[in-house]
This record gives sequence, structure tokens and C-alpha cells, in this order.
Amino acid sequence: MNITVTPEQAASLLGCHSTTILRRITSGKIQATLTTNIRNRPEYRIPLEEFGLDAQHRWYMQQGEKAEATATLEAASAASKAGKRPPGRKELDAYTVEQRGQIAFWMDTVAEWREFRRGSGKAEELDRDFVERLKARHPGLQISKATLYRKWQAVRTGDWDSLVENRGKARKGQNSIHPAVWEVFCGIYLQQTKLSVERSMELTEEWAMQNAVNALPLPSAATFQRAVREKIPPETLCFTREGPREWWTLYSPYIARRYGNMVSNQMWVGDTYTLDIFTVAESGQVHRMYLSAWVDARSGIFTGWSLSGESKSQNSVNALRDGCVRQGTMPLDNLYTDNGREFLTFDFGGRGHRAKAVLANGEKPFQPLTIMQRMEVEMTNAIPKNSRAKVVERSFKALKDRVMRLFPTFTGGSPAEQPEQLKAILKSGRKVPTDAEARDTLDKLIQYDLNYSKYDGPVVKDKGKRKIDVYNEYSVREKVPADPAVLRLMLMRSTRPLKVGRAGVVTVINGVPLKFWNADVRHYMDRRVYIRYDPADLSEVRLYDAETDAYLMTVERSPLEADYGEDPEVLKELLKLQRQTQRAVRNEARALQARGEDIDPVALALDIAARNAAGPVAKKNIKQTQILYDREAGQAPSLPVAVGDPGDLDIAQMNRNYLKWMEGADDDGEEI
Repeated sequence: MNITVTPEQAASLLGCHSTTILRRITSGKIQATLTTNIRNRPEYRIPLEEFGLDAQHRWYMQQGEKAEATATLEAASAASKAGKRPPGRKELDAYTVEQRGQIAFWMDTVAEWREFRRGSGKAEELDRDFVERLKARHPGLQISKATLYRKWQAVRTGDWDSLVENRGKARKGQNSIHPAVWEVFCGIYLQQTKLSVERSMELTEEWAMQNAVNALPLPSAATFQRAVREKIPPETLCFTREGPREWWTLYSPYIARRYGNMVSNQMWVGDTYTLDIFTVAESGQVHRMYLSAWVDARSGIFTGWSLSGESKSQNSVNALRDGCVRQGTMPLDNLYTDNGREFLTFDFGGRGHRAKAVLANGEKPFQPLTIMQRMEVEMTNAIPKNSRAKVVERSFKALKDRVMRLFPTFTGGSPAEQPEQLKAILKSGRKVPTDAEARDTLDKLIQYDLNYSKYDGPVVKDKGKRKIDVYNEYSVREKVPADPAVLRLMLMRSTRPLKVGRAGVVTVINGVPLKFWNADVRHYMDRRVYIRYDPADLSEVRLYDAETDAYLMTVERSPLEADYGEDPEVLKELLKLQRQTQRAVRNEARALQARGEDIDPVALALDIAARNAAGPVAKKNIKQTQILYDREAGQAPSLPVAVGDPGDLDIAQMNRNYLKWMEGADDDGEEI
């Protein structure tokens, strides 16, 4: 077993200063290895064989049994770093920062104890004395001789779990909710009706009273709320309570476009934009014009545009013609647009999803060669409400912030952006530009200001260049260096805390934005993490919890990227990954909802209402009132008499007595 010593220990053996040892190491006179100690600090380790026999003898005489402990500890640590740990044992970086501190404390304590034990006296008395000293230094520490022996055994065998304090954590992540109750609760709670936790508990309790009495009483609402947070992933919660469409918007992985492999004019992206300024038409009407524009996907410049008082397909055709004239070329491969009618018209790009095979009169619709077919350019339509697929949306934002705000009649895209001076300007009419003035000014600003602004697209190597310069470059390709060598864990670089999102883990390394994603990273959605990575090999990174510093998983580079005009087979595989993710979430949701599928929440609610109405509390609270009329019988009900049998009453005699009491006179004073 190889034994190594620190420079300080070597200095004590040779009778010199530790700086002398360090100087000999740097000059190569003493061979040493630079390692990392348990506190993740660099430390030189010198093999004991580097010194003479006398120095080695002194070492064994000084250290005795501690030498064996040190060697055992180094072997266990080296095996852990190399990934060779005993079966069932975790590596050190799988523990939290607090747990690693506990491991280091006990390793130092055990080493100190073994050193103290070589003093004069009986071993039992020395152990008792050491325990008392340790209690005095750490008043809150629960320590005994038996504890020392157990920790010593754990250090010898590399059993880090035995060095970690786990009291109070045996049931972490568990609760007192009965499994059957939890299944029914999930079936009721995970619905788009969005019942509250308290209401779902009421219905679950009603089910338990009929089917699982042994699971009663239910835990508190706080217990169920905590179980919802800890056991149900956010994406599953969104899928079941908000719906698949909201899940797709917030949590589904998406395919990012790669622009580095494109050339200028390969793809033009078109859209129509309502200007954020007011102008005066020839008729004198104050209005907002429409801008139809085409943007080069590679460089982001406006290739062609057209301003008009209304949004129509002819405006898009005019903008396309303007682009071909300005740039002296047609788009090479593709035009990318939304599903608006200004593009999907029968003679421009075809009817698209609005096309009909047969008209109402039974005839086939007239379909000439479209402009796209004549230009031999393909048109691709974006998915509805998927604005991130069109770079023209970001170009319009730059147009608003850089150009539109220069005009005094700027109105913004929402009432919150509208300047206070706008009403006064429109009322006076002095500073409102005409359509012709706005058209001439915008032509110059777009062509010579916006297109000459700095490139802010996704290709990092072009950052800082002008958009027009990027456009003039024919082809730009991005290469990611790769090195198959795997560095040790301690030499990996770390990032700042990140958040797992729909795209997985997104970060910037050496100025290059990178995405890391796999099918399992969704389990850590919305969780604060950080990654450790090897700059020479960015094919995968190691994911760690930002709070506990515990290792979570290894994540590969995201495959969810595609070029414009990508091979359909490649897109098919990427879309398959999206569907697999959605299928996995759906299966998890169905598993949680399974128990509650055959349960009717309405019936359970009616059972609660019926039991409340018939219960003793409900009867006690009913106000007793006298019934004066029986609607079903159509007459006044028979009332109980105070004395005697109702059959013995003489109604006629009662009337005579009444008249006598009234002295036999009516209201007018006449005798009856």
C-alpha cells in the first residue's frame, strides 16, 4: 500500500521548512502529485519512498496505526474519484455540501482520536478522556466511545453514509396519506375543472367513508398541498388542470432553428405589420398604415417592403417584387410565412389548408400556376400562434424601437406604451406626417439605418457586425470543437445557477449558447440547477441541484434543432421525440387519474349535502314554523285541540257565543 505525505509532514521528517519542500517539488528534486483534498483544495502528496530509510522509519515510529488509517482513507477517496466504489456506495459528489462537511468532520475527528490514543495510559481511559474533550469543544454533539468505534469502521471501509447525520430524514418525502386515498384525490384534483385542494379532499373523504373507512381521518389540507408540490411534477399538473394546449405552450420541448449553415437569400421570412405611428391619408383621414416586408433569415436585413393603407395580398406581392429589385436576386429556396390570407391566396402561394377539392356547386376550384410555382420557390407556412418560428417578428420589434419611436405620432403597441402628448398632437394636426412623407422617410431609415445596425441574431460569431455585412458574406458555418478525452470531475468547469425549462438546460459557454436536453430532464422542470462541463467535450454535461449540490443526472446536447428546409426524415425523428415526451406525460397523468375515473364528483357532493340535511346538526338548526295552509290538500290542515275530542265541539254554539259577546250589533249599529 503506497503511503503519501504532505509537504508539512515531509518537512518535519527532514527537519526543514515546508517552503523548502515546495521549492524542491517545483524544481523536480522531489516527485509529488497535485491532488485535491476532501475540502476540494489543491494539495501536494509526496510518496514516502522519495525519502531515505531513516526518514521512512521515523514516519512509521511517529504515525504507527495512523499511517494505516491514512493509506486506507486515501485508497477509499481515490477509488471514489475513479468511480470504483463498493457496491451500493455513492460517490462523494452525490452528497450535499452539508453532508460532505459532516464526512470531513468525522474523518478529521477519527484521525485526531487515533493520534490521541497513542498517548500514555490505558486505551479505555484515553478514549473516555477524548470523548469528554470532544464534548467540551462541541457542546451540541452527541458522542460516545461506541460512536467513535462506528465512525472509525466507516472511515476504514469508505462507508460515507455512516458518517452522515440522517436523523429526522428517514421519512423525507413521505406523508400520512393512504395510497388509495391519494389515488382518488389525484383523480378528482387533476381535472380541468380545477377543483381546489380543500374541495377535492371533501369529495375524497366522501368516497373513503363508503369504500375505505380504515383510511379515515384524512390528513390536513397542508399535507395534501405539500404532497401535490412534491409528488406531482409541474408539467403534469399543467397538463391535467390547464390542458394539453397550455402544456404545449409552457412545457413542451421545442425545435430551435440553426442559422449558421444558411446562406444569404436562402430563406426570406414575410409578414404584415401595423405601423406604430399615425399618418394622414390623401383623403385627410388619420390612420395607421400597414407594412408588408420580407426579411432575410440569415442576416436579418429587410430585403423588400411595401407600405399601404390596407392589408391585402397585393401588398405582399409588391413587397416581394421590391425585394427582388433591391437585392438583384430572387429568394433561392424558400419563403416562410404565417397562415394569413395575404399569403395564402389562390394565385400567390395557394390556398394552403383552406383549399377545397370541390366547390359547393360541385365544380373543382380554379387554380392557376401560383407566383411561387413560377418563381420555382417553395412556400412554408408556420404553425399558428408560433411567433418564435419567424425572425420577422423580432425584426418588427427592432423596427418599432429603432425607427418608429422617432416619429412624434408614435402610439406604441399597447395603451401602456402610448405617450401622453399623442392626443394633443393628433388634435392639432401640425406634426402628423402624410402617407407620402412617412413612406419616403421609412424607405431611407429601413434601408440605410435599420439594415446597417448591429447584427443581433443567433449566430454568435457574427455578433458586433453590421447586418448588411453579414448579408454580403456568402456562407457562414459554425464548428463546435470536440475532444474525446474525459477530464476528472474536479477539473470540470461550473456555471451559475440555471433553471430547467422547456428547452432543457440553456446556457452560454465561451460565448456560444448551448442547449442540453433529454427525455428525463423534464422531471427537474422549473428546478434551480447548475452544470459542470468539460470545455473540450460539450457533448454532455453533469447536472447538479443548485440548493443541495447533489448530482442529478448527465444530460446530452439537445437534438431538438433543425435547419430551414431540413430533411423530412430528420424532422420526423425530432417530432417523434416531442410526441414521446407528451406521451410520457400523458401516461403519468392517466396513472394518477386512473382511480378517480369511475368516481362521480357530483354524486359525492350530493351525498355530502344529503347527509348534512339529515344530520342532527341540520335538524337542530331548522326553524319550527306553523303551517297555515296545506297546498297539496288545498285546505288548512287539522290542528290539535287543547282539551277534549274534536267530535264534541259545537261550532254553532261557538258562533252564538261570539255574537253575544259582540252585543248583537254590526258595524253600523243595526240589530242582527
